Amino acid sequence: MDKQAIIDAMADLEEDELYDYMNEIMDNDGEGVQEALEACQEGMKIVGDRFEEGEYFVGDLIYAGEILTEATNIIKPALTGDGQEKFGKMLREVFYPHICGGDIMRWGNQGLTAWRGVLSIAIFLDDAKMYDR
Repeated sequence: MDKQAIIDAMADLEEDELYDYMNEIMDNDGEGVQEALEACQEGMKIVGDRFEEGEYFVGDLIYAGEILTEATNIIKPALTGDGQEKFGKMLREVFYPHICGGDIMRWGNQGLTAWRGVLSIAIFLDDAKMYDR
């Protein structure tokens, strides 16, 4: 597993490449799953930095969240205890409030995509209350 390659794939929104890395981890019986999760989180930090610098936009943040959710769905069976709790906490405390915070300028497909992200987070976390909002 190449941690830097995972960071770069997440930061550059290269979903197919990232999914290939996650599948490779699962093919190796989940070896390196914690490091992969940390790499995804580091990649997401870069996504956030690019957003703050104006290089990425709200749609890119939403897309990154969807990519991250799918990538972690691939490795979820190998995540145990602490790793799953940390990831759940990140989704609940970072992405969910940002997406649900709303944006009065969010219309049409962008708004639908945002709510799709919220529903993906709720399903991943198995949180009925979040899903029902």
